[in-house]
Amino acid sequence: MDKDTAVIPILLSHNLDETIIFYRNLGFAFEDLRPHNQYLIATFEDIEIHFQSNENLDIFTNNSMCYIRMKNAKLLFNKWQEIGLPRNGIPRMDNMSLKPWGMYEFAIIDPSGNLIRIGKPAK
Repeated sequence: MDKDTAVIPILLSHNLDETIIFYRNLGFAFEDLRPHNQYLIATFEDIEIHFQSNENLDIFTNNSMCYIRMKNAKLLFNKWQEIGLPRNGIPRMDNMSLKPWGMYEFAIIDPSGNLIRIGKPAK
């Protein structure tokens, strides 16, 4: 992939302040904080995620999601596991496991109900 090309998800946030707190706890930085414009840009290592405010978002029916493929997914899982996110409810973090499609994956559900899967190929 060309280093000058990036695909960046734009996820919905029902509360931008809550989104900032949650993702900062994971180690994300908000270099371009513009909550007054109802839009956030979060970065962590090579990951960039954008958030658009939607105060009417139902976190229990939100079906927004993204997939992050990375070589150091296990290291990231171990680091985020130390934060102590619950395993049930919203927000939460699922365990890392080998999936039938040949990926080691784990998932985060953020406070807005966004599903973020992080994985790496098994081989």
